[in-house]
Amino acid sequence: MQQEIGLAKAYAKPLIPIIEIDVDRTRLGMLAEVEWLELDLNQPAEALTKITASVQALVLAQLAAVNVSVNVAPVASPPYNSLLVLGLGVLIGFLVAAMIFGETGS
Repeated sequence: MQQEIGLAKAYAKPLIPIIEIDVDRTRLGMLAEVEWLELDLNQPAEALTKITASVQALVLAQLAAVNVSVNVAPVASPPYNSLLVLGLGVLIGFLVAAMIFGETGS
């Protein structure tokens, strides 16, 4: 994971780390240098709402940056950008489902 973070930084790709709230912050390594979203597994609905709002703000900021330059022809978004957003949504869905069903199954 540290290599992936390093490559994302080297290529100026956005990082959106999602850190469980109880994780020891001294063990974050390279993530200690970037802003992250906190995930509280005890309150999955609230956590999902906060993560969605944060990611939505990032997407809206990127869209605003694209719309600023009117003279530049839009470049087709690579398909992996859509897959990344879809994958993030699926991951969050699985985390929430695991938290919900994990608690009821115990």
